[in-house]
Amino acid sequence: MLPLPGTLVGLLLLLAFQFIQKRPSPALHAGGAPLLKYMSVLFIPAVLGVAVYWQHIDENLLAITIAIVGTTIVSLGAVGWLAQRVLKPLPKGDGE
Repeated sequence: MLPLPGTLVGLLLLLAFQFIQKRPSPALHAGGAPLLKYMSVLFIPAVLGVAVYWQHIDENLLAITIAIVGTTIVSLGAVGWLAQRVLKPLPKGDGE
């Protein structure tokens, strides 16, 4: 069995709870609103990382681009396939 990080388990539990509840809870909204308001601040480390390693990024730009585009296509395909299976409407019976 694959070990799952605690943060991933927590996010999956939160996702399951949100599917059950059908609407965001006030606590989730109160906790997420400040993060969304200041989300640009959270990207500063990523931007600095790009600036620091720009020479390496420039040398491997084609490989990085292919990897990003390829994984995006595979991820979108997998999520689309899974969504079709999970969200497929149930067949109606004769008595309904």
